[in-house]
Amino acid sequence: MAKRFSSTWGVEVDQSELVLSENGTLGTKKIRTRGQRWEVETEFSVCNWEDIVRRDFARPLWQRLILYLITLWDFAFSGALLRFSRTSWRFVLYFLYPAFLLSVVFAIAGCAVAWIAGLDFRGSGLAAAGAFPVVAYTLIRWPGDRLFLSHLMDLWIFSRQYLHESRGDVAERTESYARMVVDRAARGYFDEILIIGHSTGCVLALDIAAKALKLDAGLARRGARVSVLTLGSTALKVGMHPAATAYRARLQRMASEPDMGWVEYQSLTDIINFYKSDPVREMGLESLHREAFPIVVRVRFRDMLSPGFYKRIRFNPFRVHYQYVMGNTRRYHYDFFMICCGPLPLYERALRRILGPAGNEEIDA
Repeated sequence: MAKRFSSTWGVEVDQSELVLSENGTLGTKKIRTRGQRWEVETEFSVCNWEDIVRRDFARPLWQRLILYLITLWDFAFSGALLRFSRTSWRFVLYFLYPAFLLSVVFAIAGCAVAWIAGLDFRGSGLAAAGAFPVVAYTLIRWPGDRLFLSHLMDLWIFSRQYLHESRGDVAERTESYARMVVDRAARGYFDEILIIGHSTGCVLALDIAAKALKLDAGLARRGARVSVLTLGSTALKVGMHPAATAYRARLQRMASEPDMGWVEYQSLTDIINFYKSDPVREMGLESLHREAFPIVVRVRFRDMLSPGFYKRIRFNPFRVHYQYVMGNTRRYHYDFFMICCGPLPLYERALRRILGPAGNEEIDA
């Protein structure tokens, strides 16, 4: 991605190796970016959730299915699904996608049972009884894994557990990252500190920011501008659930701090985000900010990618969803790497909404 970023913008990029913390939960690298008349040094840290994700992925299939059905019932009958539909009907399709795949799996498995039971040979009933779990398991594993079935079931299970405050392991990790943010701000070394989340990661990024403010009420007034950057956010799937009162209370702390920044990028092409939504309003929070909070910027993937590249990914919703954190092939006012490594602060970029594929002042500054 660094090569694509360098080629697209005509900049030089030097980066160190990724250095892991002692417990392996944080990886950090230094990135130095040089344009014609500017140079930026970025300390880029990656929050590592791999151990937690792998534990979730290791659950036996029967347990995953039970937990997912409980999750489906919870979102449907708590009123959360209705709230989704009022905010983004396309997100409802994404929510129902795993349930639809499971329905297809069970329908095919049922047909296999009926076919075997109808065979005129001794023992067909016993064979039919054993066919259902075998066929269902095979379909869930393949092609289910290729269609992200298990991945999405785990994602929704996690979302429900998190909003019900039943993920102590994740809560502990977010608190450790909040302490890291406070420590970085206390250094007085940085001009800007960004807490970045993508997709479900936005749920965690917002929580980390809120917990950092709880640890240090003056966090956003230490000198560096501290902002949250949410990309293709699905945070409302937690924030709009009636049971997520504790989560919303923590975010209210952030909405009540006028010096804390929040910019959210949304796209119509991406069905896995709440397009044209105001997260603070949808969660029923009260903002004390002087300006829009968050600043919501809508982007067009078509304009940040070459026609051929865009054509290859446009009908793959999961690949489109990840474009927020992938390199552009054309100059555009939204570019993840330019946000992280370029000369313009996030808020200035969002407010100015720099336009034009060529002659961008970031290059000439």
